[in-house]
Amino acid sequence: MIEQYLRNALQVPHNYRLVEIEKAREHHAASCTARYFNLIDENRNLVAGFDAWMVEQSFFGFFRYSPQGQLLERKTVALYSPTARH
Repeated sequence: MIEQYLRNALQVPHNYRLVEIEKAREHHAASCTARYFNLIDENRNLVAGFDAWMVEQSFFGFFRYSPQGQLLERKTVALYSPTARH
């Protein structure tokens, strides 16, 4: 599910691939799920790295890194509508 939210947030071009990578798990709260991805272009070059996470079904977010590991972007998105709660 995290991969789909990340794909939607990034609008990955059709000739690029988002590849999940294995990475040593860092300490996260029990309600937080984290996955790690690389964005690869058609020539198999690394375009960006992502640490993506989700807190239950409430929030999704990611950190985007350059191929050199520099933090480029942080984003958090609410997955629920506060007006939908009764």
